[in-house]
Amino acid sequence: SWLQPLGLAHALFEVAHHALATAPDPTDRPAVARTLAKTRTETVVGTLDWTRGPTPNIALIPLAGGQWHQGAFGPRLTLVDNTRAPEVPLTGDLTPAY
Repeated sequence: SWLQPLGLAHALFEVAHHALATAPDPTDRPAVARTLAKTRTETVVGTLDWTRGPTPNIALIPLAGGQWHQGAFGPRLTLVDNTRAPEVPLTGDLTPAY
């Protein structure tokens, strides 16, 4: 079955690996925190960048909007908005729910 937060959970491990692998001393918590504050890395959910903000130590998630559409073999998730993640291709149009 499809789990919506699965990508974010995977990205958490990608970021943790990046921070621990690039920190000067992965056993030094402040060093890992400083490394994370300077991190910009590609993940399964897109680019996560702690250097831009909107405030220190915050990375925004590039979200795309989806809508379930009926397909030939049942419901299908269609990507209908990529304003914040233009690299994600659209696969359908937003339709009103009746």
